[in-house]
This record gives sequence, structure tokens and C-alpha cells, in this order.
Amino acid sequence: VEALQALPFAEKCLGPSAPTRWPISAYDVNTNYVRFYRAMSYYIPTVELLSDLIWQPTWSCSRDADCEALTGHVCSEHLQRCVPVKSGCRADAEKCPAGTSCTAVRAPSGSVCTLELTSLCIVDGELQAFHPNSACLRTEEYPGMIKACSEMGTTLYPLQWSSEPFEQHHKASSAAGARPKEAMILPVTLRLRSPWHMLHSLVPAYAQAMMDDRYGLRGNEGEFDLLVIDQDLDKDRHIWEKVLGDGITDTSIGGLDFLLQLVSKRPYEMLAQVQGTRCYERVMWGHELMLYSGGGWTNQTHMNAFADAARAWVATEATSTSTATQLLLVERRNTSAWGRWIDNFDEVRSAADEWKT
Repeated sequence: VEALQALPFAEKCLGPSAPTRWPISAYDVNTNYVRFYRAMSYYIPTVELLSDLIWQPTWSCSRDADCEALTGHVCSEHLQRCVPVKSGCRADAEKCPAGTSCTAVRAPSGSVCTLELTSLCIVDGELQAFHPNSACLRTEEYPGMIKACSEMGTTLYPLQWSSEPFEQHHKASSAAGARPKEAMILPVTLRLRSPWHMLHSLVPAYAQAMMDDRYGLRGNEGEFDLLVIDQDLDKDRHIWEKVLGDGITDTSIGGLDFLLQLVSKRPYEMLAQVQGTRCYERVMWGHELMLYSGGGWTNQTHMNAFADAARAWVATEATSTSTATQLLLVERRNTSAWGRWIDNFDEVRSAADEWKT
């Protein structure tokens, strides 16, 4: 506990890039404290807990040479600490052989909510990654589960690793028909049937696709596949059950899905409904958090740009039809209701359905 309290004053000295190497790291202090606290707080004291109470050091690093003193260890560039090589695997097993397309996983913004995945396939609705030495990959660098973030919480999705050549699957995918080389996989909450929750998915997705070069989609001008995930966290059902239904007989995306055209010009598809094999050279997974715990990635510039794009799209659609443009006001007169209540929600939903068609 004392070491944890003193850590803010010594953290810069205990990092992997510090000029002087110490037999302790900031990572050691944090992880050992968590392990100790968990053991003492949640479990009955027994001899089996001894391993959790003993100090377990690691070794920080910036290159493999820093790990030479630890037999069978290499430096993880992502974690900046020495990690063991899997039994029976070469130290360089994770290196992608020349002339081979291996799936690379990278966080373009540094957050855990979005990932860039290269050489990725979707096989019957599941994500398939590729590396010839898939059995030797460490989960720290090549995760078997990836996270989808939302304003309602996070969910995990499997990322399967195959040792088969990506080129083989990509060739079969290309034979099925021409498709864009890139895609975005977008988790949404409440099946886009809530105007409030819809914003938390679509505003950051729009900003990533149209405004921020780090995500690599801006230059495509909306010409990439958009695959949607129903991120059902089973929350607030007592509020949304009349809108969402039972979730069994009706699993469709709501009328607000027309706004997905602001993210991609191509018709969206549900990831779970993709049949067969479909491969992409590059996939952007997830969206950043709009608002969360008093902060978030989205800013006023993002919000204004999304609102302007939505207004322009609706205006264009209205002028292309024979019906007169109507103005719909969202009413919130019931001050005793829950804070996000919309009195004329049925009218709002109907308007979305009309604009969609």
C-alpha cells in the first residue's frame, strides 16, 4: 500500500524508457497490489492464497536484448515488458514471414474501443484472423477476444486465429463478387430505436469515417462496407421493452437506421447475417466513446458536423419527393418522467420511418 501511494512520485523513473534500470517497475506495483487486495478482500485465508500474496516481479523492456537475463523471454512492444515464449515455439514465431499476409492488430487512437485489423475475414458472421504460427501467438499481442464499447457498457467478441493462408480465403472471397477492400464494424445499442442512444454510436462513427485521418476511412468518401452489430446488453428493458419488443420475434434495426448512410454510402448489413467467407484487406472495428463518466472522445466539432450532415441529407431526401417537408418538434413536457423521456416518441419514430422510405 505504501509503495502504491508513493508511485506517482517515482513512476517516470520506473518506466521501460528510464535511463536507470531498477529491479521494480510501475507495472509491478500496480499488479501486485491488485492481486494482494483481491486475495485479502474476497477469499478465505488459506495456504492456497500464498502465491497471490508473494511479490511477483516482472521486467520492463524496450527491446528483446533487455530480456536476455530471463531465459525464454522476449520483449512485448505493446506491453513494454518481458513475456515468456510459449512452450515449443521459437522466439521469433510471432514474426510474419516474408510474402505472407498476417493479421495485424493496432489501436489507431490508443484507446481500447477501436482497433484496426488488417487481412481479416468474416466467416459465417465470425471474425477470422490469420497467422501461420497461430498456435504460438501470445494473447497480449494477438487477442482472442476484442472489446466493443458503448454508453451502456462493454461486450466482448471472439477473434479466431487460423494458420491457413489469408490469400487462400481472400481469393475465394473475391471469386464471389467484387467488394470494397475495407470495412467498418459498428456496434450499436438498443437496435437504433432510441434517438438518445443512437447518437452515442453514430456520432463517433461518423467522425471516425469522415473527419479523422487516424482511422484511415476518410479518403474513401463513404465507399466501404458497413457491418452492424446488435450490442444487446439487456439493460433498461423496463424502459425500452415497448419499443424493443421481446427481442425474439422482432430483431430488426429501428427506423433511425437511415442515418447510417452518413457513415457509409453502401447499404449496411448485420454482421451476424453474413454468410460464407468475406475478406478485407483492412477493417476498422468499433467506435470511440461519445460520453462516459463525465468525459468522452466526441467533441462539439464532431457533434456539429454530424448534425449538419443529417440536416443536409434529410433536406435532400425531402426535395426529391413530392411530399411537403414537415417540421417535427421533440416534446419533453412531462417533468415528472425519467430524464430521457420523449412525450411524442411515437411521432418521432414515425417521422424516422417516413424519412427512411
